[in-house]
Amino acid sequence: MDENALEQALFLANFIDTPIYLDPVSDTQPEPRIESKPTQKAIEKESTPIAEAAPLAKEKTTPSPYPSLSYKGQNQRGLLVVFETPQGQKLPKAQADLMLNILKAINYSLMEDAAFINIGAQRHIPNLWEQILELPHEKMLIFGIKERALGSDKSKYDEEYYFEGKTYILSHSFDELEQNVAYKKSLWATLKKVF
Repeated sequence: MDENALEQALFLANFIDTPIYLDPVSDTQPEPRIESKPTQKAIEKESTPIAEAAPLAKEKTTPSPYPSLSYKGQNQRGLLVVFETPQGQKLPKAQADLMLNILKAINYSLMEDAAFINIGAQRHIPNLWEQILELPHEKMLIFGIKERALGSDKSKYDEEYYFEGKTYILSHSFDELEQNVAYKKSLWATLKKVF
């Protein structure tokens, strides 16, 4: 074996761990196959969709290093409702009813028209507000959350803010609204202007 062949064999040994065999090339050509007219069964077999014929292997994806945002609702009309309860607990019934009444007053349905995001159990998500802002929306109602990440840490409650063609309303928490009629009136005045 010459030096070049030996070098190639050593190089390939690092990449291939099973033997390779070469087939000698045949001098004879295979005879052309004459096909007859396809039968109805063959046509049906060929027309079977690929997905039915053989299920595709599931694509493997690398999980994101960050947990993803969870929310409820179909958001068909582009309204995000963001609020926070301790550890992401459900809203108490009176507060949930208040949220439902607010949505009814602006002619939005609970599950179809909006997306509801309770950030209480999602604070650990490093890019939480980026994920919220990436959701499709035209308007966002934020209840009881003043966030530096949103630029709302110095904002006033019950005023509309416009950013990149979208409307944001920051309001008191459901708990505060439930207990204070003046807060409800202030929010209602803003909602009438926006909706």
